[in-house]
Parts: sequence; C-alpha cells; structure tokens
Amino acid sequence: MTLKYLAFIIVVLFASTVFSAEPISGVRADALTLLKTLSNTDLIKTSPEEFASFKSTIEIGEDFLKQGEQLESDHFFSLAILKGKLLQKNAEQQSTVTTPVKQHELALFKKISSARLAPKPATLTQTVAQIEPVIDKEPEPYIEEKISDRIVGGEGVYVVQKKETLRLVASRLGVRVKDLARLNELKRDAMLHPGQRLHYNNRRIVPKSIRNGILVNIPERSLYLFRNGKVAANYPVALGISKKKESTAWRTPVGKFKVVDKKENPAWRIPLSIQKEMEENGEEVLEFMPPGPKNPLGKYALRTTLSGIMIHSTTRPASINSFSSHGCIRVMPEHMENLFRSVSIPMNGEIIYKPVKIEKAPDGRIFLEVNNDSYEMFEDITAEVKKVISSKKLEEKVSWQRVNRVITEKSGIAEDVTLPEMPD
Repeated sequence: MTLKYLAFIIVVLFASTVFSAEPISGVRADALTLLKTLSNTDLIKTSPEEFASFKSTIEIGEDFLKQGEQLESDHFFSLAILKGKLLQKNAEQQSTVTTPVKQHELALFKKISSARLAPKPATLTQTVAQIEPVIDKEPEPYIEEKISDRIVGGEGVYVVQKKETLRLVASRLGVRVKDLARLNELKRDAMLHPGQRLHYNNRRIVPKSIRNGILVNIPERSLYLFRNGKVAANYPVALGISKKKESTAWRTPVGKFKVVDKKENPAWRIPLSIQKEMEENGEEVLEFMPPGPKNPLGKYALRTTLSGIMIHSTTRPASINSFSSHGCIRVMPEHMENLFRSVSIPMNGEIIYKPVKIEKAPDGRIFLEVNNDSYEMFEDITAEVKKVISSKKLEEKVSWQRVNRVITEKSGIAEDVTLPEMPD
C-alpha cells in the first residue's frame, strides 16, 4: 500500500470520525491495545515525536472520558488508532533497518492532528500507565552547542504547561509570536495543550560586555546579568511604550544607573504622570497601591537611580518581550525572583540602544542579529547593518543575500550569515 493511498484512507476515516454523530464502541480498548503493542517496538526511540503525539491523543481521550464526554472521547481514541496504524506500518517497514520516520511521512503524521483540543488534558489513567514501558528520557532535540561566549540562547524544545497560550510561551522564551507559530506550523491563535512540544530559536548576541551588573538592550527587550565579565543570566523583558498619541514620554531611557534598593512584596506610590493618565481614561485615580495580587509591580522590585524607573515583576506575564510599560523594566515573575536573589545592593547597571549586533564565532561562522528600531533612533537600519559589518572588516565573508533576509525579517534572532565556501 503506497503512502499516498494510506493518506487517502486516513483522511476518509478521520472525516467520518469527526462528522459522525454516533459514538464508536470499543475504540478505547483498541487504542490501548495498540499503545501496548507499539510500546514494545523501537518506535519510542526511532520516532519519539510521533509516538508522543499518538500517546498524547489517547491522553486527551481519557480526559474527555473522565468528564463524561463520550462522543469527544471516542473521537480522540479513533484519531489515536489512525496515528497508531500509521506508526505500525512504519515499524513494519523498518523491521530490518532502523531509521526515523521520513520527513514527508512526518508531515503527513502532523496533518492527522486533533481537530478539537481538550480544555484540560490530563496524564494517562492508571490503566495506561501500567502498560507503558519505562524508558530513559531522551535528550531534547535541537539544543545547539555553545557557539561563542558572546552568543546566548539557541534552538530548543519547550514543553507546554497548563493554561499556557502561544503568546505567553513566546513571552517566556523572548521570541515573537509569529516566529514561534511559523516554526511550529501553527496559527497565531492556536490553542495549546499541556505536554505539547514547541520548537523555538531565541539565539542572541550579547550586545556589550561589562564586569559586573545589569545590562538592558532596548531594541531586543533583553536584560543581562554579568558576573566577572561573563553572562550569568539573561531574561526577556517588557519596556516603555514607544509612542502613545505621538508622545514618547513613556520610553525607557538609556544611561548608566545603580540599583539602590530591593523590596519583596513592594507597595506602589503611583507617579503623578500615571495618575493623570488614569484620569484621562476615566479610571479611578489612585495615589497608592498596597502589596498584593493586583499590584502591577508583582512580588519583587529593584529601585534604580533613574527617575521613576524600577526593575520589577509583573501581573501581566504575557506582556513580556513587548513595549508596553510606562518606562519601567518588567520581568517574568519566575525570572524576577531569580534576579532578585542574585542582585546585591548597590549594583551597577546600564541601559543601551543597539538594534544591530554581529559576532564572529571561534569556528569562523558569522552571526548577525537585527532588531526592529522601535524607538526610531536610526534613519536607515540597512545602513547601520553595513556599518557594523564594515567595522569588523567582514564585507567579503558574509552572504549579502542572507544579510538582506535578516534585515527584512528583523526577528531579533542571531542568524548565520557566513558566505558559503566555494567547492574546489
């Protein structure tokens, strides 16, 4: 049976499952039997993502069954059977040669996706757990080796947690929603489910080295913590709004500063400028907000010598990696807790504005990172890219086609723009 013909059968069976009003009897037992069968094959190692998808579909069916949603439950068990049979066919074809599922087959497998997602997918019931083999956890794929001391982040896989949205995951990773969606072949408003694996790339070039302290680069919306001249941690942040009604008053300022105080469960004395905005928006004007879950400073705050500028946690984690504050530097709650513990008083810091960065790695590869000029500080970002490349005397070593693509995207991801070597 050809793959194309198998695909046709799967699509027909899937359609009949989705549109049938009658529940299909025995599908749960068949799905569990198939899980037991496939668990005793090499598919767990040769096709880990596809096997995980097959098992996850059964988990969703189990969750609907516990909620008394028989029709939805049968739908997902039937879907799991379709996925399992495709995996089983691949296992038969690979009985003599151990190779992963081919790319075109993987693409087909991804198309057999869940038409409806459970609101609260749960782990498998004890029945399934009893037949699941114990295997060593495989290392996460696509984790890059250290490229350079001046390059942080990289490619990886993020496992979705309960109640997370694509926007929240993107904020947590410090990437754009559209890039995360595109990399995972999802729509921007796609619903996620716990356990779902999302591929990402948040590789960045460190914009500047300092001995000890905090460095914030506005265009990339990142904060770096340095110890002894090396990056000890880096976090995505939210910064000041670029423009509001043509006003640039809320922009985060550049300059050197010191962290002079740190508060756990801080109170907020609301600045007059924000009180005025509350009044203009028809909101209740507050002068003071006590500590608590409604306080926008969150649980931790660092006071700086820059007037009105704090580094603090947030009650709006999905706002991270955006320009949405009144000038303060917002940090993801779990990241802010780590930063708070790491900062000693006083500590030096600096905020810079550097949208274009380049790095030549020890192995000769050249990486270029271009961020959007959100504060409109440069007349021509392309000219700035050429200037940066020229300053490193790399004009003859980069692929200008790749460079132009990075300029067009302005993704804030450090991309390899090395000119490929010509064959002898």
